[in-house]
Amino acid sequence: MVVATHGNGIYTSKIESVDDVITIGEFEKEYKLTVYPNPSSRSISLNIIGKSTLAIYDIQGKQVLFMPNLTAETKVDISELQTGFYFAQTNIGTVKWWKN
Repeated sequence: MVVATHGNGIYTSKIESVDDVITIGEFEKEYKLTVYPNPSSRSISLNIIGKSTLAIYDIQGKQVLFMPNLTAETKVDISELQTGFYFAQTNIGTVKWWKN
């Protein structure tokens, strides 16, 4: 039973299941950004939805690559990058990966 007041009067309702209060559509699946393969030496892919921008930064924070129209099917050529850690930043977050 739920009891509430609003201005004048008391309102009650009987809730028999969780489905009476919430629906599955109210919750969004948390989206985690990943780079694969990791480590990689030639190309990487990111799990993104729709279109995004991609900026890749080296360990010192210098931008070394920018792609304005990344899609889920885009492979990113990293063969020209030095060996080391890099950060890939998209509209859904940032992820660290290793270039070997």
